Amino acid sequence: MITIALKPFYYKGIECISIHGPNTAYFKTTIKKLTGIFWCHKERIWFIKCTREAFEHFKKQATLYFYLNTDELRKYLEQRSIVNTDITEPIKKVTAISLVKFPLSKDNILAYESMRNKLIVKGYSPNTVLTP
Repeated sequence: MITIALKPFYYKGIECISIHGPNTAYFKTTIKKLTGIFWCHKERIWFIKCTREAFEHFKKQATLYFYLNTDELRKYLEQRSIVNTDITEPIKKVTAISLVKFPLSKDNILAYESMRNKLIVKGYSPNTVLTP
């Protein structure tokens, strides 16, 4: 079985998960059989929307043919949950790109959470607390 990597991706203002696999005929024909997957002509990669439902649907289909490497995606989603506590609000493209290029260390994550908690305790406006 082939290993494919799932990575965070931002396309047309929407958070997505890009699917990176080898440039082989087997990968191309197999990935086309799966439902719920889109092709990005500009970046030349396959992707799905970054939602739990889309991921679970893709995972159920893809594990029959591929091994999934989700390390980068998991790391991104953990940091995203720290930066953006309101999961109903979409994350901004600039923030998403920054998290991919410059991931936060454990010390920075703790400092970020303590600063946010300090602002909440001091009674700052919710807009101030949400500003990263």
